[in-house]
Amino acid sequence: RKRRALERRELAGFLEAAEHGAHLFPTLTVRRAELPRAEEVDSFEKARPLFTRALGWFNRAHEHYVLDGHVTEHADIAGRVATLYKALAWFEPQPKRRVAMHNRRVAALEPIADQLNPRAFRDLVRQLRYTVAVASADAAEVLTEVLDRKMQAIQEKLPPSAPLPFPPAKERERVDALVLAAVARMRRFFATYDPDSPDEEKARKEVEEATGVQGPVVPPGDMQAYLSAHVQMARLLGKIYGESKAQQLKHLQQSLQHLKWIDSFVKARV
Repeated sequence: RKRRALERRELAGFLEAAEHGAHLFPTLTVRRAELPRAEEVDSFEKARPLFTRALGWFNRAHEHYVLDGHVTEHADIAGRVATLYKALAWFEPQPKRRVAMHNRRVAALEPIADQLNPRAFRDLVRQLRYTVAVASADAAEVLTEVLDRKMQAIQEKLPPSAPLPFPPAKERERVDALVLAAVARMRRFFATYDPDSPDEEKARKEVEEATGVQGPVVPPGDMQAYLSAHVQMARLLGKIYGESKAQQLKHLQQSLQHLKWIDSFVKARV
């Protein structure tokens, strides 16, 4: 409910910004945007026309603000497109289509991060990698929730002494593919904190020796996103099934170890 309320506030912000945009240039003759109130948008059918309208304008903006020469503007527009898909996904009732929308968020941003020099645009690449990783995790979360509910329903029909059911191979592999993709993207985000110079490497070692906990030197302004990503990483590791219950247990243990590392890191560094 809290996440849904947050998405509604984001949508309200978009509607307000779109309406306000007609008044940014008072010397121009601009027709005031006619948009519904945020609380009136309560279904996919009502949200989709707004999404299509906004996407069309962002696509036109991208035709002008190309990546070559307008890196910041191009990335900002792509980020807004990704946010549009995120908002629309909340109204989509079909899990497969929600996954597709989250993957469109990834597709909007990941190619930009891949093309940029991580040294010249370190902060921007870091931000893009984080947003891409979160979008990929959201896609994985949709199918893991569906499969979890299905397995829970099966388990409830079994006698208490029966072993826990294990998902069929096809469903298991589909979920694992999404989860592993999200894990890989989380690691690419974490890699943006790897030292780029001998001085940064020295600072990292000094902090690790002083605190006794391995990990990068994270700027205070990045700490919330950095820790949030690690918590999501632990959740993702705990969602991997693998080919057997033994492999599933191994991933659960990795998830637990990751949570323990987060606890140690916070106690020593925050």
